[in-house]
Amino acid sequence: MIKINFNWRTFYLLTIVFRFVFTLSDSYIHPDEHFQSLEVLTNRILNYSTNIPWEFQDDPARSLAPLYFIYGPLLYFIKFFKLNLTALQIWYIARLQISILSWIITDFCLYWMLPSKPERIKAIFFTSTSYITLVYQNHLFSNSIETLLLLVTILLIDDLRYVQESKDQDVQNLNKNKNLFYTGVLISLVDTILFGNINNVVAEAFNISSYIIAPLNNLLYNAINMPQILGPGLIFFVSKSYTKTTPFLTVISGLLFLSVIPHQELRFLIPLLPLACCSFDFTLKWVQPWMLYTWYIFNIFMSILMGKLHQGGVVPVLDHIKSEASVQVWWRTYTPPSWILGSNSTETTHLGEKLNDNKFINIVDCMGADSKEVQQILQTISTNKPVYLITPIASFKHFDESRFSPVWNYTFHLDLDHLDFADIQPGLGVYQLL
Repeated sequence: MIKINFNWRTFYLLTIVFRFVFTLSDSYIHPDEHFQSLEVLTNRILNYSTNIPWEFQDDPARSLAPLYFIYGPLLYFIKFFKLNLTALQIWYIARLQISILSWIITDFCLYWMLPSKPERIKAIFFTSTSYITLVYQNHLFSNSIETLLLLVTILLIDDLRYVQESKDQDVQNLNKNKNLFYTGVLISLVDTILFGNINNVVAEAFNISSYIIAPLNNLLYNAINMPQILGPGLIFFVSKSYTKTTPFLTVISGLLFLSVIPHQELRFLIPLLPLACCSFDFTLKWVQPWMLYTWYIFNIFMSILMGKLHQGGVVPVLDHIKSEASVQVWWRTYTPPSWILGSNSTETTHLGEKLNDNKFINIVDCMGADSKEVQQILQTISTNKPVYLITPIASFKHFDESRFSPVWNYTFHLDLDHLDFADIQPGLGVYQLL
């Protein structure tokens, strides 16, 4: 059993400072934080030349409404008052906005959801000290918004549950499951008839060799991701004391329902973090005091890794060379978000695609292609503009140094997708082709 003896207010105030520190850091966790937010909206509102993903093109698969609701007022304010802000400054302001919004809504919901002061302090403290809150919640993910919507929803559900459980038990014992089941079957059949072929569905049902229990696979995948989110906190989460509480039931049901829908990203589970922290139990006899320090160590390490180092040079490099007409060949980095250039004359292409030399800046995204393919691209580029190779310093060894002149580098960059343990060297370099 752990007795937590500390000045929790001091720690809480420190987490607020750290939250703003990581909000203004340049890490790049996943392309979606740009390409499903300001890469789309700055094109529509500020007329930036950007690389619009397929989800938001002519036949959009995603709604623009949440983007306009969250980031639209900021961008329209900048446009209306003709503020002379760089794209980098806009990025910082947008992240500060989501950080403050997250801080207020999360703490408010946890405070009113939990029944006693110790429970409130525990939930807010561990939520605030988690790297998920310090880092992920301050990036422009749709999941950051989903976390806030989920908390507000669960707060309402918890209140309704309290009211409902105080009513006559005869009302609670009514069997409502059958109607829900029949409704679900009807919706599935209508969808199949309208958009599919029911004969194929029936035939495939008897093809046992093709059976894959996708939800089970996804559940196993999510079960692996939860330790990455909670870290040592998973030890405190395994308890019978909270199994009937709304936060605990939400975490478990959330894992089960998310397992029905295939996904490949840890960030889809981050809305569960505050609710999991509500269910931490330190009264367990086998929980030792030293285990609490593993929580601090884990979250400090992950905050620095994901909040500062992870692909941390991409945005600073874009900002550094945005004012010069150039061809930028990016290799072994995440796709550079062209909106950071703040230009209305840029183009992003991939290997094998022809460059439009009339553009002020051309970005060639080579992703993780073979180094020989990148070298071939560099040899075939025909332009009067300077050509830059932008790649992790550790990956530059694949090229002939005599053909390049080092221009600039950013130290706080780590490429976790192409780690060479024999030569782990952080940094992102800019090299001009001679």
